[in-house]
Amino acid sequence: MATQDLVEQLTVKSDVISRLIQEAEASVDEEQQFLLYGAARNECDKFSRSLRSYLSRKLPGHQLNAA
Repeated sequence: MATQDLVEQLTVKSDVISRLIQEAEASVDEEQQFLLYGAARNECDKFSRSLRSYLSRKLPGHQLNAA
């Protein structure tokens, strides 16, 4: 995956996370808040995995651990 493609993909994921959090904050239904925050957390996990996977292919191990 090219760096530019990753940046675009992570930008979209970041926007999705932001919208989920905003929707959860605006919700008055506790169950819906719980589900929305859970969805945001899952998206954050995917975001982290994508970035870590990309960096592991581009950086030596000692540099990756420092990042």
